[in-house]
This record gives sequence, structure tokens and C-alpha cells, in this order.
Amino acid sequence: MQISKKKIFYICLSLILFIAINLLLSFILMPSVGSADKMWSEYRKKDKLDMVITGTSLCYSCLDCIVIDNQLGINSYNMSTKAQELNNSYEAIEAAINDYGVKRAVLTFSYLNLVEYMNIRAETTFFRGKISGLSFGKKIKEMAAFSFSERHFSSPESINLLFPWVFTHVKFRPKTIYNNVMEKLGKRKTSYDALYAETNTPSKSILNYNKIGNENSKTTYVGIKFNNGQVSDSAFDELRKIIALCKKNNVDLILVNPPKPAFDVLCYGDEYYELYDLINDFAKAQGVDYYDFCLSKPQLFENSEKYYKDFEHMNFYGQQAFSKSFANFLSLRDSGINVDELFYDQTEFEASVNEISCIYFDENIAGEKEIELNLHAYTGSNVNVLYEVLVKAPDASDFTTIQNYSKNNKITYMPEKHGNYIIRVNAKTPESQNDFDRYYEKKIYY
Repeated sequence: MQISKKKIFYICLSLILFIAINLLLSFILMPSVGSADKMWSEYRKKDKLDMVITGTSLCYSCLDCIVIDNQLGINSYNMSTKAQELNNSYEAIEAAINDYGVKRAVLTFSYLNLVEYMNIRAETTFFRGKISGLSFGKKIKEMAAFSFSERHFSSPESINLLFPWVFTHVKFRPKTIYNNVMEKLGKRKTSYDALYAETNTPSKSILNYNKIGNENSKTTYVGIKFNNGQVSDSAFDELRKIIALCKKNNVDLILVNPPKPAFDVLCYGDEYYELYDLINDFAKAQGVDYYDFCLSKPQLFENSEKYYKDFEHMNFYGQQAFSKSFANFLSLRDSGINVDELFYDQTEFEASVNEISCIYFDENIAGEKEIELNLHAYTGSNVNVLYEVLVKAPDASDFTTIQNYSKNNKITYMPEKHGNYIIRVNAKTPESQNDFDRYYEKKIYY
């Protein structure tokens, strides 16, 4: 059966229109640039590199290579990208070895990066940034390899890779889309220009520690568990691959957990240190060094609550301070000093926290019965905490105190009627002259 020329024409026309619409939607909706795009484009401009740093947004928010390079007289580059997976960190280190012959690699990660979780969107955007500088033919070859790989073949992204606007797009708002188009046309600066430019200036905002844990806030994961204290087998496999790559090429690999606010260690209790021991023992067995800068002593890095813009990302002030400390750390390590002594163990760290980092409570409501509140203060082992509890009932204009300052951290409250209640807990130390040192509010429906 022959297909008429007319049908062939319409088939070709339909394909051309389909491709044209896809390209148009990609241009309009895909962000003008992401952390992966900007990272790879700036990476290709480098003439020389001695050290590469990889990781997630935690890493590019805490380490400024300009500060490090000026202090050590080296050439380094931060290849971190948003939600970077360990297999992508491998690719970044491999590229830096092959392209520049780097002799040191710093791999940063937090414990949450090591649980069983596959961020396909992050992987895909990393991949698209990596191939953005290749010829058309090489792009097609790399895209085919990505889509048909064992890791990606069964996922929707093996197809969506051809339609990137489906999984990576700006908000569907006229103003947002217009600004995105203007950025692509070069008539407006992008949000990532500062991250990889010579003036590396992340946000100067400071975390409000009284908003931590708010269900309407994206500031923290207080109370989350680390996959029941387990690191996924795939994470260990990826770490082994990175270690093997570095050993094969005589690259000094350093594993690093970036610093975070004190509460982001304390809220996990013993589980945090169990995971530290697990990773540290693994690193020693593999013959590499691991350092958790959440546990660094002040003579190495003096952490401050003013150094964070959210529950884990550093702001400009934290980045500049930690970059200087990290450069000093590398210098001390290279000189042969035992840098392990510059980090706390669990007992030492918990004794070192001398303020209330944050407070939080969870509630239990059983039918028509009272509301039970369990109050938590994340602070050091030598700090005593007093709690004041207030309630604003439905239609009330003011709070009513249901517990004056007391050590009691379990409260039972019987509401008079159904509705939305705002519970506020104030906390302070017995020595404090303030009305409160920290507070936390939550709306509860009864």
C-alpha cells in the first residue's frame, strides 16, 4: 500500500509543527539559567584548576572559591548544583580530572543526601547543563545514552528529556514568564549570575529561629528522621566509585559535611552521631578523610546563628567566614597537623551549646478530649529551659497564659469549643532577663 505524497506532506508538516511548538514552549517556560547551566558554562572558561569542590546547594552557599584561592594561592572551582546527586558529583570530579588534571577534590554532602532518594529532576538538569556546550551530534549521542541507561530507562525522564519544559519550568504566571524571556534575550540579569561570578554574593538574610518548624514555612525539617539511621546501599556504592576514581588518578579526596545551625544537629539526638560514626568508619576503611563541620571547635570555625539564611543554607556572612576557616583547615591539614583534634565528639558538642537554638512542640488531640503538648528545646546539655505557654482561642483578640514559666514540658489543655487555636510557647533560661529567648507558634484546629 502506497502512501500518497499528500499524506507524507501532512505527516512532515505535523512533525515540524510539533517540534516547533516544543522548542517554543522550551524557550518560554524553561528557566533562563539554573545552577547546573551556569556552573558548566563558567567551568568551561577556566584555564587551570588545582582543586574542585562538589555537592548540593549547601556547598555553593558555604564555600566561596575566590576567598579560598586568595588565601591559599591556588585555583579552585565549585561545581556544586542544586540537589546534586552523588552520581553527578562523580561526573563533575571525573570531568575536572580529565579536563584540568586536578589533584584535590572536596565532596560535600549532608546525611539527608545519603538516604534512598533519587532526584531525577536534579539529575536531568545537571545532565542538560553538562551537554549544553557540546556539538549537536554529541548532544544526541549523550541524550540517547542517558535515556537508555539502566538508571533512567524505566523513569519518565527518559522521555521527558526531549520535553524539558515539562519537568523544569518557571511558574505559570505572565510576569514570571515575561521576565524569563527577557533574561534569555539578555535584557535582564539572572538569579544565578552572582553565584558563579567574581562577586559571589549569596543572600544576606538571616534565619528567623522563631519560625523553625512552622508547617507553613520552608525553613526546616525539624523532627525528620534519617531513614531510621540507615544510609542507602546506592549511596555507599556511589561513594566507593568516587573514592576509586580519585585513588586511580592520585587525587586527594576529602569528604565534608558542611556546617549547619546547632538545632539541626540536636534535633536528631543520638541518631546524628550514630550516622557520623557510620560514615567516618566507612571513610577510614576506604582510606579517605571525613570531616563534619557541624562539630568543629571554635578555634577551627566558630559557628554563629547569624550565618544562616534558612535551616541549613549559609548566607553571605556565613559563607565568607566558613570559606576562610576552610582554607585555613586545608593549610593545617597539608602541614601535617592532626586536624581531627579540631572537632567535637558528642559529649563535647552538646556541652558547647550554651543557648537555646530553637524550640518546637508537637500535639496530640484525641477526639473530644484535651490537647496534649510536648515541648522540645534544642539546646546544650548544661542549659536549663523554662517554658511559658499561651493560647489564643477562636475569635479571641489576645493570648491567655495557661502555664507560667516552668520546667514542665508536657502540657494538657482542654479547649472550651471547636475552632482554630493558636498555641504559643516562649522559652528562656533561668538566668535570662528577656521576656523570652525563643518562641514558637502553631495553629491547631480542635
